[in-house]
Amino acid sequence: MATEPKSPQGFFASLLGAIESVLALARTRFELLTVELQQEKVRLIDLLLRVAAAAILALLALGTLTAGLIWLLWPRSPIAAFVGLTLLYGGGSAWLLIGIRRELKHGLKPFAGTLAEFEKDRACFRVGR
Repeated sequence: MATEPKSPQGFFASLLGAIESVLALARTRFELLTVELQQEKVRLIDLLLRVAAAAILALLALGTLTAGLIWLLWPRSPIAAFVGLTLLYGGGSAWLLIGIRRELKHGLKPFAGTLAEFEKDRACFRVGR
């Protein structure tokens, strides 16, 4: 008579079931993390391309504006024209850098969905204790 291997029962079966559930949960969360990582990568590339295009166009516009203003103001006071434009461009640059800093400090946090799901999981495991 051949004996069949006994399947784990009782405590060990429950333990294996719990481990399997935790691993499935971890896999789901990891998949969510990879999806959000892909979304952030696409978003970052899109933003960088738009920033580069905007910077190129802005530089062309500023170059044209600067040449025109210097040409117009040259007979009156060339030094005042250069100083005025320098202050205008420096102030605009400072304003933009302050806005970028504010956005980096207070903007949307990446992977918020994944972190929220991890927090829900943590709360579920706490209730079970």
